[in-house]
Amino acid sequence: NILLILALARWLWPASRYARSMGTLLAMGSAICGATAIATMSPIVEAKEEETALSVGIITVLGMFGSLLLIATHTIIPLEQPSFGILVGATLQETGHVVATATVAGVSALEFAMLAKLTRVALLIPIAFFYQGIINHKAKVKVAKPWFILGFAAMSLVRTLGLFPDSVVDPVLIMSRYLLVMAMAGIGLNMNVSAIRQVGLDVLVRGAILFTIVASITILLVQWL
Repeated sequence: NILLILALARWLWPASRYARSMGTLLAMGSAICGATAIATMSPIVEAKEEETALSVGIITVLGMFGSLLLIATHTIIPLEQPSFGILVGATLQETGHVVATATVAGVSALEFAMLAKLTRVALLIPIAFFYQGIINHKAKVKVAKPWFILGFAAMSLVRTLGLFPDSVVDPVLIMSRYLLVMAMAGIGLNMNVSAIRQVGLDVLVRGAILFTIVASITILLVQWL
């Protein structure tokens, strides 16, 4: 699925139409984990600051529309909760969007969505090193590590082993919902829609085409498997 997104993204945002670095940022942001992937790849592909900011804005807008679309149609998509969660985790760019979207379908959907999403995120490091060592081997930059993956794995292990009683876990879960709302608000506040006008509406149209193709193929694969 990640290779499919990378290939389609580079086809939809070719170097001839946009800067080579920006095409890579948009492809990585779509395939892996949105703004985190863009921030990690930006120094590796020697992207300009404006290109990085613009790529984050585009991916955030696309993720927001994708999230709203899945939330609005989740009751008519012919998938059970686990399958819907896999669809969400395999298509949406930002982790915050994944959580917010999968939550409306149920706990099982959220669990499978996070599993699918963090599997994508875990591939950020090897792909980033691949770009740094093979495609752009002259770049002497440090690859940022998505430490939240380790935190998620650690908390999952703690919960699985039952190291803390429900009296401790329940307040933390309640607090996590408020933090999620704050995170989603932060995504919205960081979104500069006006900046996207610099490259035109066709960027968003291409992003919508990418999301539609990937989502359709993912639904077919989930139903088939």
